[in-house]
Amino acid sequence: MKKNTAELLALIHSAWQAGLFQGTNGNASLLLADTSRIAITRSGCTKGVATEDDISFLDLLSGESEGAPVSTEVHMHKTLYEMASCRCVLHTHPTHVLAVDVLNLWNALWDLPLYEARMMKDAQCVVPAYPPGTPKLRDAVRQTLKEHFKTHPAMRESGILLLHEHGLCTWGKNTAQALALTEQVEHLAAIELLVHHA
Repeated sequence: MKKNTAELLALIHSAWQAGLFQGTNGNASLLLADTSRIAITRSGCTKGVATEDDISFLDLLSGESEGAPVSTEVHMHKTLYEMASCRCVLHTHPTHVLAVDVLNLWNALWDLPLYEARMMKDAQCVVPAYPPGTPKLRDAVRQTLKEHFKTHPAMRESGILLLHEHGLCTWGKNTAQALALTEQVEHLAAIELLVHHA
């Protein structure tokens, strides 16, 4: 248990140092090895100074939780673990990604004449705007993934969701992959903004 907590805390701190978390926004979770349980950030957790006390545990099958109240976005995390073949989910509010979303440049980002944009284009999709932590957002995530997985099955292992007017969600086989996806999308978003305002 401590190993998994340490792994999740390392992810949270790395993402915070990269500027992907601000204040108490965002959340992250990790599927515990050989179990149906996840470790997930608690509600209201300040990521930059998060400790073991900021990590809660949830059984995906029984719904039983342990520790502090889990993140309000837990339903989105549960949906991803149910539908994707991932071990880590990372939800952030990256500055450049949000700016691209506000300026309606998300699709333009993937048309950048860059190798990274072309390689990642099929690994992303967009969820309509709904209030964070609500059943409507959960259902929208489920429907979006269901449709996208039909044509892009590789997204089951790792992928990118833009939560319109909200933030970014990535998932992968481990914490490093989920973080790398987030960093890469944020980098492309920064480039798109530079190109757009050139």
